Amino acid sequence: MADPRFFDNHGPFTLAELALAAGGVISGDCDVNQLFHDVAPLSSAGYGEISFLDNRKYLPEFETSTAGACIVSPALASRAPNGMMLILTDQPYKAYAMVARKFYPPPSYPAG
Repeated sequence: MADPRFFDNHGPFTLAELALAAGGVISGDCDVNQLFHDVAPLSSAGYGEISFLDNRKYLPEFETSTAGACIVSPALASRAPNGMMLILTDQPYKAYAMVARKFYPPPSYPAG
């Protein structure tokens, strides 16, 4: 998702690692070792990418998304498409920010 000329992707990460970073709980019987390579919007995410749903106005995109995993509140989990792995949290936006930061941590610069 991020321009590789400016940002280094530190993935892939397993679903379990992303749930830990998000501070969320994996829903149901998912493969916790499934690898995810990037973050992406609901409308364009593919199987190897994770997205999030925080605003109900994006429910139609969520219901038809091909994202491999999504960070979502427990109240909206039942609207997920079949096969989508879910990380449940009461703060999906904050959790997504933490996951995105795992993929794209702030650069470190040498002192001086």
